[in-house]
Amino acid sequence: MSVLSEDNQRKLEQLLITSKQIDANKLMSLKQEAVAAKVPFLSYLVQQGHVTSEQLTKATAEVMGLPYVNLVASKVNPSILGLLPQDVAERFMAVPVGEMENRLAVAMLDPNNVQAVDFLSNKIGRPLKVYMASEEGIRHVLEQYNADLQKATSEAMSTVDTELASADGVQELAALVDMQRDHM
Repeated sequence: MSVLSEDNQRKLEQLLITSKQIDANKLMSLKQEAVAAKVPFLSYLVQQGHVTSEQLTKATAEVMGLPYVNLVASKVNPSILGLLPQDVAERFMAVPVGEMENRLAVAMLDPNNVQAVDFLSNKIGRPLKVYMASEEGIRHVLEQYNADLQKATSEAMSTVDTELASADGVQELAALVDMQRDHM
């Protein structure tokens, strides 16, 4: 997730309170607990189960004025995934999710990272529409790179097996024809 300024963190805390995701008094006591545990406050909220990673990411995006996308249960078309190499996607925690108006929609953990956005746009060769997504959601899409690779490998092996079986069948047929010729 993006590093928040003190002002944005205050806005985020206020949003969590006004959206009734957490009570104001509870928030203050959790802040003290986080300090005592030496854990960043927002991480502590998620660890203790007071908000989910998705809720926190969505609220953060709202506070920062960024579009948000939930990828936890999404399936991205393999042709879209192919537009950004997996190693680059992993390095920048950024995954392609679709196309819109000649732009590639990319979900990122930190869409405010201008250098990363510029690099990705240059790597892909087209402008991007950037969304904020949770780490869990991005990892879900990253797993699809491997799933698609495994599927392609299985399909290739199946094709080879079919071709080998066909070749074996042709050889058997040729042997039968030869045997019939010998008996004539």
